[in-house]
Amino acid sequence: MWSDLTKVAQLPDKYGIVKSVLYDRINRLGIKPSKIGNKFDVSGEELELLDLGSLGLFQSNRPVRKLASLYLQGFETSPCRFCCNGTISV
Repeated sequence: MWSDLTKVAQLPDKYGIVKSVLYDRINRLGIKPSKIGNKFDVSGEELELLDLGSLGLFQSNRPVRKLASLYLQGFETSPCRFCCNGTISV
């Protein structure tokens, strides 16, 4: 389990964003980083959700966590019942 953790402090450099943008993404995805000592970590699954930011999911008002969940489940194209009643490709 411990090897599956990534320090939150490393993520702004990984994504090329400032801390405030990172924390906005963390909050929008409902991620609760684990505190170990005085550092915060995210799990591998949470890191995958954050990686979806590079797909532009954070540039809209769509329900980000639901879209990310669909992506992680492996759906290429799925009927969108969450926001636009259309078809999305992720």
